[in-house]
Amino acid sequence: RTHAIGVNSGSLAIEISLRALGIGPGDEVLVSAFAYSANVNSVLHVGATPVFVDVSSRTMNMDPVAAEGKATPKTRAMLVAETFGNPAGFPDLIALCSRLEIPMIENGTEGLGSTFGADNVGRFGRIACFGFFASRPITTGEGGMIVTHDDHVAAACRAMRHQGRVD
Repeated sequence: RTHAIGVNSGSLAIEISLRALGIGPGDEVLVSAFAYSANVNSVLHVGATPVFVDVSSRTMNMDPVAAEGKATPKTRAMLVAETFGNPAGFPDLIALCSRLEIPMIENGTEGLGSTFGADNVGRFGRIACFGFFASRPITTGEGGMIVTHDDHVAAACRAMRHQGRVD
């Protein structure tokens, strides 16, 4: 990733990422039905509607077939996390995002340090978010990080973390 933007929490990392993508009222975001509450709360904080998607019994991550069935014209993004640090099934989720022409926001907090093939967690989505709370694999006591390769998204995230000021 070419950009890493520090923020005060993993929850705020997700919220800022959603805002940077222009997601808000009237939009839907696909979220796993089995994930940490910060995922759903962040979607609610931007005024969008979380759409719960069942998980695969094989991977415990979002089921791509179920996700495709829940997608509507209002679907603007998919917010995924590696359940228990396991990124299994992510290639199918990436392919679905490509077909639906929506960005994937990856909450890589639980999977930090995991790999799938040659890819590290944090490289699957257009944006990846990490939280460093005390109960996380890597902790700073609190804090969060947004990583992306998208220059425009990174600039928007940097501005939002500083109350609209640019670097």
